Amino acid sequence: MKPLSFIYWSRAALGCLTGIVTALLKIEDLPSLISMSILIYLVTYYLYKLKFVNKVKKPSSIVTTGIGAYFITWIATLILLYTLLYKPI
Repeated sequence: MKPLSFIYWSRAALGCLTGIVTALLKIEDLPSLISMSILIYLVTYYLYKLKFVNKVKKPSSIVTTGIGAYFITWIATLILLYTLLYKPI
């Protein structure tokens, strides 16, 4: 698997995992939700930068690859789980 493909799909999966964690922790404060997801994304950036900086053509592509997939899967998973777990009575 190419490095950018790995980064993309792992960030998509991590977005889903982040959505599960934030839903199970029942974080309802929007700034806290956004901060947590951005923090996790930044951690992956630094980890991937250490591992893949010499394997990609443009080091800046490590930042941008998978950003949309990460945040879309995070928010979709979060909304779905909030709806299923915490529906009003």
